[in-house]
Amino acid sequence: MFIQSTFSLRDISTFMTTQIVPETLPTWIHALVILAVIYGGYLGIEVIARTAEIFLPWIVVPFLLLISLNIPQMKIDRLYPFFEFHMDDLVLGTTYFLGNPFMELVFVLMITPHIKDGKKVKRMFVIGTVASGLTITIAVAACILALGANIASMHSYPVYLLGK
Repeated sequence: MFIQSTFSLRDISTFMTTQIVPETLPTWIHALVILAVIYGGYLGIEVIARTAEIFLPWIVVPFLLLISLNIPQMKIDRLYPFFEFHMDDLVLGTTYFLGNPFMELVFVLMITPHIKDGKKVKRMFVIGTVASGLTITIAVAACILALGANIASMHSYPVYLLGK
């Protein structure tokens, strides 16, 4: 859990310092994010869940706008040649990118036994996992279709480039 937390913290600070506020030291961004996480942990899991419910529309609507407004720039021929690599290379190359976002779900499973309605939790957990997987797949497909595989692979944050 500690290693996953440090990876997430580093990802946030790298994005912020390279794309949004390049003059800010990563240490300050680390400090602000850690303070927010500590305060959320102090207030409890219910407050974190309610905050996620409040911010969900503020994430979903811009994402849908990002995808729909980039449809005119998407070209299907940017997908070719499809599967030009062997399947072994494809699986090896995507292991980290599939494992990293879904590893956090293992930590969520640790708190599910302490929740009252177990059947509802299982159902929502599966729905959330499928929704996050579809979101990642749609974002990657949109980047490749709109930017091309070469340009999307050269940038660290191609979804942000797509939004620009």
